[in-house]
Amino acid sequence: MLGSDQRGIRLEGILTRLRLAALRGEEVPRFVLLSAVLSNADALADWIGVAPSDVIRGTWRPTAKRLLRWTEDGKLRLHAGDDPLREEPYEVLGETQLPWPNAYFYSTSNFGAIKQQEPQALENVAFLADFEHKRYQQPVLCVCSTRPRTRQLANKIAHRLVPLEPLPQQIKVITHLIEQRYPYLRPLKEALLRGVAYHNSSIPHDVREGIERAVEERALRVVTATTTLAEGVDLPFRTTILADWLMFDGDRSRPMDSLLFKNIAGRCGRAGQFTEGDTVIFDNPVGDAQLTSPARRPQLQHQIFFSTSQPILTSAIGRSDPRVAISTIGSQLLAALSENPDVHDLASSFGTHSFAFQIGLSVAKEHIGKANKQILDDSEGQPLAKAASPVRLTPFGEAANCGGLSPATARILRKTLGNLTDLGTTREDFIAISQALLKSLADVAEQGNPDLRKAVTKPRSRPVVRLDELELVLDLWLAGEPLEAIFAALPSTQKSQRRPRLHMWLQGVQEDSTWTDQFAKFYDFMSNCVEYFLPWVLRAARPLAEIDDQPERPWTEWARFFELGVDNTWGARLIDEDVVSERSVARKIGHGLDELVSDGKPTKEQVLQVLTQSMEGNPQIDKQVLNWFEQRENAELREG
Repeated sequence: MLGSDQRGIRLEGILTRLRLAALRGEEVPRFVLLSAVLSNADALADWIGVAPSDVIRGTWRPTAKRLLRWTEDGKLRLHAGDDPLREEPYEVLGETQLPWPNAYFYSTSNFGAIKQQEPQALENVAFLADFEHKRYQQPVLCVCSTRPRTRQLANKIAHRLVPLEPLPQQIKVITHLIEQRYPYLRPLKEALLRGVAYHNSSIPHDVREGIERAVEERALRVVTATTTLAEGVDLPFRTTILADWLMFDGDRSRPMDSLLFKNIAGRCGRAGQFTEGDTVIFDNPVGDAQLTSPARRPQLQHQIFFSTSQPILTSAIGRSDPRVAISTIGSQLLAALSENPDVHDLASSFGTHSFAFQIGLSVAKEHIGKANKQILDDSEGQPLAKAASPVRLTPFGEAANCGGLSPATARILRKTLGNLTDLGTTREDFIAISQALLKSLADVAEQGNPDLRKAVTKPRSRPVVRLDELELVLDLWLAGEPLEAIFAALPSTQKSQRRPRLHMWLQGVQEDSTWTDQFAKFYDFMSNCVEYFLPWVLRAARPLAEIDDQPERPWTEWARFFELGVDNTWGARLIDEDVVSERSVARKIGHGLDELVSDGKPTKEQVLQVLTQSMEGNPQIDKQVLNWFEQRENAELREG
């Protein structure tokens, strides 16, 4: 994680602050750091002050991991890989003749020609997945570079397989869930019937959990997924197929990092489940000719997959966008200033004790200096800290630190709040406040959704949610409307001429559709901007509003409402405590309970009446809520 962009910088900052805490004599927790692929452990140990005798190394593994590569000449070759008993990882230990179903590809940098060849490459991967599953009769994971490719590949694999007979119970559960709540996922349902699923971040959480349980129970034959699943979830796959060795970085493609590949390779052969695990690399020839030409492709793949040296862990401070790096360092430096009030030159001390300094990363000193300058800057009014000896946080700096804000973001947020003093505390006011905050903070380093950024910085762009649609989106979200209903209500969506028509896609069409890609972008927008970024901003706004004596508002309560997607306290409690999962249902019940509690201590009969009115007498929901309410009858919830 240390080398992983913004979160890596934040983690490095936290560990640096813990090192400073140890230097000032405070008791700090023990560090236990684990890696299967780290090569420069000594540098990491020196940084956190671990004695060489406490660095434990080992080459033993509970399962044998094998590395195979399926090349254009139709050979499936078994390589030595990182077997500790072999000196040369490129060494071929054996091979199988396995011709590609589609063998003719041509190098090109033309985007249209690349897109035209991609289906043939996916047909090859589908053939390979079918081959590997038949060989071992165990689950196969296919790792793809994008979400659309997970769907496309799953569809091609499913067409090669016969339906499961009998259908496992866990797959029945998922398909029933799709039929009842997510009919637009019909292609996924059809694939599941044949033991195939795709898994990516745009699939509803309950469906994703169901797919993971199905893999645990060995009910699925093949799962196609983005690297999110490949990096983070420990599931019993016998074989991992790398369908794409090129990854997208913005609008350009680049070779996969060696460290990422080694994490992906670790997904197969789970200890306690298998004695062996195979990672199969598909020698995908489709992509920019500068990377995929017959001369260049083997060189790049050799560097990624067969290098004799392990990946070197480096600091994300040197790899990330400078603006993001400086911003993230700034928030950590603010926290460090609060924790170390007696250190005279904290910026230098912070830099000296960072991992970036330990490995000689010169740009770290420059970024830390710029972050410190932003903190001390008084050109726009009050600075966040005063350059006394030692440096002291101002009330503004303390308020910014409470919210974990970077200096630049704190200034924008404070200025925006100053323009919103005429708004009150009603639901409509908070929607207006939230809309204004999203617009003003769309381009700050902490905001990572490209659609929101484009909507503000590029007026002629076509973001998935336009600025004039923000109010509608926030209103429907708080009203408990499901995401697909909010998506369908967008004026820009309703005007679209895509085929099939929107209502047909929502009801479920068998073939893959560009609507799915558009909805995935909307899903990202809601998850990143409304459920995560906006609540963080609302909580950070509270201490800033207090130092400027602004009208008192329930910032924390509204942050929670946006996180959970309801607009009342009782509804939020029902969701937060897993009593009711559907937001619209929780909201209805919550409003009824709010009215009851405001009139005094409600009886069981009155609560049941609210449930009946809200749910039209759903016995299962009634029982869950009544049991929960009775358990709380002597608590502060019951007393209101």
